[in-house]
Amino acid sequence: MSSQSYFMRNNGVIAAAQVIWQSLALLIVYRVGAEAAGVGALGAWSTAVALSGLIILADLGVTDVMVREVAHASGLRDWPRVKGLCRDAARFVPLAVGAAGLLVAPVIAHVMHVLTPSLDDRATAALAAGAVATAWLTVLGVGVAGVLEAFNRYDLKAAAAFCSGALSIVAALGAARVAPDLALVFALATGAAANVLLLLVAALYLLRKLPGEPRPPTKPERATLLRLAWNARVGSLATLGLDPVVRFLLVRFGGAEAAGLYEIAYRLVFQLRAVLVASTQVIVPRLTHERARGSAAGMTAVSELTASLLRLAGPTLWGILIALPLLSAALLGRVDGMLLIYGLLLTLAWLVNAIAVPAYFGNFVDGALRTNRTSHLVMLVGAAALGTSAGMFFSGLGVVVGTSLAVALGTAVILVSRRHEIAKVRLDVTRGDYAVNAVGLLGAAVVYFAAAAAVPLDRQVYVALLVAALYAAVSTRFVARLVREHLRQVAG
Repeated sequence: MSSQSYFMRNNGVIAAAQVIWQSLALLIVYRVGAEAAGVGALGAWSTAVALSGLIILADLGVTDVMVREVAHASGLRDWPRVKGLCRDAARFVPLAVGAAGLLVAPVIAHVMHVLTPSLDDRATAALAAGAVATAWLTVLGVGVAGVLEAFNRYDLKAAAAFCSGALSIVAALGAARVAPDLALVFALATGAAANVLLLLVAALYLLRKLPGEPRPPTKPERATLLRLAWNARVGSLATLGLDPVVRFLLVRFGGAEAAGLYEIAYRLVFQLRAVLVASTQVIVPRLTHERARGSAAGMTAVSELTASLLRLAGPTLWGILIALPLLSAALLGRVDGMLLIYGLLLTLAWLVNAIAVPAYFGNFVDGALRTNRTSHLVMLVGAAALGTSAGMFFSGLGVVVGTSLAVALGTAVILVSRRHEIAKVRLDVTRGDYAVNAVGLLGAAVVYFAAAAAVPLDRQVYVALLVAALYAAVSTRFVARLVREHLRQVAG
């Protein structure tokens, strides 16, 4: 393996480890927050964050395309352009998104007061302010992290994430004693601030070593950049719009507790999906560099990575379903049947979506952002239409069913757009695939049956732990081999 491939493979491992740690840190913070203020507070916070995420529209998509543009310029060794891009973004994004946040914070506070009348004015104002601050910091973090990704410095990005995650846990424990209702707000805002600060230090360290003075983009270059950025932003806005739409519908038709249960299931599913996405996303700088130098050979990675993700999807599905009862018992002190159903539906939808990740990044590298945008819009419109109609008849469960169907429909748009590469997918299924998936299916059926039969909590936990241990013993070596193969494909 060449040194570059070895570095790329390490990047995949680092990116996956980062997401795993962030997921663990977030669940710990959620546990502390739920103990301090109840599951309803968790649902209210997640709804406020989802609503405040819409302020990223103000950055016009610049943060989303930073990794692509910086990687392209660095592939050409055009260091003045790299510096110019970063300087322009640093001047524009914080002010634009910050101004948008100040404008929408009162609106979010009012909406939260209407949706959750049990909260007083002080609590809703704190929720809105904390959610907007977290969203603003997250946007800045995405842009700065894109610069590090473009230089393949996933190690620096991960170091910032590990430090900020640990700090958020400490902040949650401290705030739970002083102001229980604000433990989530304080912890996650503190973690986001620490992450941005550390990322900025790392990015400035890299940029200062580059030769030449910053050269701002010309008017034609800026127009091209903004056109790509806006297409990316509309797509990501639709994705971000999906979350507040779903949260609003859940609170409207199922109540704050339904939103809280959804948040627990969603975070486990989405964060584990994020491990697959993060380990695959490192292909973006590599493929962008290759295209900047006139090579398109790397685009065969789409079919190869789709195949490896298809084989990983099954074991991941069973692992999540087996873990859900344990997570429910740990966070809620009970195995909640509705949380398990939410988790099943969301796992099926988002794992199908994860399989389309290589095709999505292929479109991103090619500049075919309209297709990605269309996919996100299909998810958004589908969730609003299907979630509303199903929620009217089946309350929170109907909302989750409608959302899952919408995610599947949007994913189909991406897969169809790369149908030529998808048609070349070769799975090379082995006996190990059949064995691991059979044991996983049986294990998931056992833990779900125990929950449906209302087995006492201690016995449910014992059964889930036993099933998890058996599944881990059967699948660990096989899954590790699949992961190594996936990372090899990422490294090219």
